[in-house]
Amino acid sequence: MSSSALNIPATEALSAQQLRVIIVCFVVAMVDGFDTLMLAYIAPLLSQTWDLSHGGMGKLFGIGYLGAVFGGFCMGPISDRIGRKRALIASLAIIATFTLLGAQAGSPGELMIYRLLAGLGLGGAIPCITALTAENVPANRRTSMVTAMFLGFPIGAVVGGGITAFLLTSFDWPVIFLVGGSAAMACILLITFLVPATEPGSGQHAQSPFSTLGKQFGEGRGPAAVMLWITAFCVMMVTYFMVSWTPTVLHLTGMDLHKADSASLSVNIGGILGALLMATLIGRRSPFAFAAGFLLLGTLVVCSIGFSLGSTALAVVAFFFAGFGVIGGQLILPALAARLFPASVRGAGVGALMGVGRIGSIVGPMIGGLLLGLELPWTYMYLIAAVPVAVAAIAVACAEMLRPRESDEAH
Repeated sequence: MSSSALNIPATEALSAQQLRVIIVCFVVAMVDGFDTLMLAYIAPLLSQTWDLSHGGMGKLFGIGYLGAVFGGFCMGPISDRIGRKRALIASLAIIATFTLLGAQAGSPGELMIYRLLAGLGLGGAIPCITALTAENVPANRRTSMVTAMFLGFPIGAVVGGGITAFLLTSFDWPVIFLVGGSAAMACILLITFLVPATEPGSGQHAQSPFSTLGKQFGEGRGPAAVMLWITAFCVMMVTYFMVSWTPTVLHLTGMDLHKADSASLSVNIGGILGALLMATLIGRRSPFAFAAGFLLLGTLVVCSIGFSLGSTALAVVAFFFAGFGVIGGQLILPALAARLFPASVRGAGVGALMGVGRIGSIVGPMIGGLLLGLELPWTYMYLIAAVPVAVAAIAVACAEMLRPRESDEAH
């Protein structure tokens, strides 16, 4: 067992060391959120610089998310094998290196290579920080604390969007990559000095990202795990469709570019408040049922977005509540996985779940580029986008019915 996977009594208060680990994981989630979504804020500038079509920009979004798929699948089992701290430092080193190189990109093809490689680290960091947090809190607070920690992801996106809007008034787009890469390097220092060393867990003999699937699906967890995979794929497809294309959509409806960047933050602000409310409410109750309810709300609101785009104020409100339901529902996914899987395969379980979800994050922006290229009416485009959210709500409700009940406290 990893040394961070402490034998913590179910009701023990958090120690200073445990709080320190959770805060560091929160900061890493912030940097991951900023670095993952930075392209959304500079997409109009990149399109102008390189004369990219909507489809070409969608491919640029998707390639980074493709790297995150492999990063999540690979780094989860690796963290079970070599320890969370080492795996997390390796992920951040990859993020820092290739994000900084992105500032030097001279063509879309070169930037695609850098985003693909940076994505390996962006996807790999998530199972590491999820497992570190889950293993440093009492069992009865695991779901809420992992959800609260993962709030760093949309907060990082919001803060990053504000920083981007400010910097782009004086600098060109490469400075955004310099900020993102430097932030990842700073996180390496935080982890090195503030997170205690972790030893390999009981998953240390895993030989590949797929060799732990039998253990992940063991003890009756298979059906629920598959339902969570479906949930992750569908909800992240719509989440990344929204966060990637919202600034562009608002710009196409006539909003100034800098105002569009600022207004698009309403999606992530809604997600933050949604996840924060969920983390507050769940307690000992089933987080699966709450996730289904939030995603059902998200379905209804996404349907309404197309009707709101004639008014800036209505559009901001609609995007806010779409983020509240959809991103709020997405942000609890790592906590659901941490609750379902035992410590021996927790990193692999979270990594596989988020890896499948990242496949959706590739598909979403590319479909968004296709729909924009077809010049469909906004109402039709967002009615189409609401369908996967409805599927995600049904799937997570099925996961609640199919999951083994002993996993609630045993792990």
